[in-house]
Amino acid sequence: MAGFDLIFSVMPLEHIPDFEAAFAGMAAVLAPQGRMIHLCPNYMVPYEPHFGLPLVPLAPRATALLLPSLKASGLWRSLNFVTYRRVRRCAAAAGLTVEFAPRMMLRAFERLDRDPIYRGAPARPRHDGLRSVARARPAAPHWRAALSAFRRRCCSSSRAGELQPVLFAERL
Repeated sequence: MAGFDLIFSVMPLEHIPDFEAAFAGMAAVLAPQGRMIHLCPNYMVPYEPHFGLPLVPLAPRATALLLPSLKASGLWRSLNFVTYRRVRRCAAAAGLTVEFAPRMMLRAFERLDRDPIYRGAPARPRHDGLRSVARARPAAPHWRAALSAFRRRCCSSSRAGELQPVLFAERL
């Protein structure tokens, strides 16, 4: 049976209620030499990128006990707090090899800090045919604070490089 050569996603995996079933489903439709590439947070790192806040280590749902307003958030309730260990288990069960790319979340935050499009600089037209230039949104100061917090909390230990949010999976 033919399948997909590539399955790619950016940040939906942490919102899938039955992550294991979804991963198995993707693996089932992957071509024999196919690859899956996903970007998602790794909740072994006690940081929540959607909200930009630290989490209770090893018990991220408990963070809502400290910040009760999170319980009312549909976004918070949608999180499944996927970890690299959980991904490894799903990949092994599906007969896939898995590889994690180092420091992808940190790179994303660093780009937000240094890329002019996120800092309020005038945006260039995307196409020569466009007569009007879309204005870039002014830089949100919380990105700089989030980057600093992320570096302090998650990247100061030697293990930080091992706990990465991007996975590459392929058939054995």
